[in-house]
Amino acid sequence: MVRAFDATLRAVMLLFKYVLTNTNGLTLPDVAALDETAELLEIAERSGDDFTLACARFVRGLTLLASDGPQHADGLALLATAREAAVQERFTMPAVWLVDTRLAEEKARGGDLDGAIELSRAVLEEVFASGGTPYVGGPTIVLVEALLRRGADTDLQDAQAAIDRLTAV
Repeated sequence: MVRAFDATLRAVMLLFKYVLTNTNGLTLPDVAALDETAELLEIAERSGDDFTLACARFVRGLTLLASDGPQHADGLALLATAREAAVQERFTMPAVWLVDTRLAEEKARGGDLDGAIELSRAVLEEVFASGGTPYVGGPTIVLVEALLRRGADTDLQDAQAAIDRLTAV
């Protein structure tokens, strides 16, 4: 249905589609998702609109990252570009939190548990301070899993505190 929309509305609709499914692990991107997001990025690049382009980069980056295929690094680069656009107020600020959560996951996956813990804690502090509670689930999961994997003296208590904080909202 989104093919009939202009570039910006199409990008926003696909943003909702893929943020809700890819970042919550509901689905893994298939060939159709990879094709759809590649096409969106091409359209956005031609549109000349900063918001549309940042949105398309974000959607494509999330999709490539979730597909865990050979374009994994490309996904990270696109997410970093979309994050920078958000920091420069050319895209939505929650993108910063979502990108940083993905980066924390990457750190944990690569064995940098301290880095994953530090980054996911920073994301949670920003999200709670701004009142963006719908965005606390992802970074809480990353934080708790990294703490449990690290297993230092206070990590179990810190993990429980993070779960309790999430439960409270």
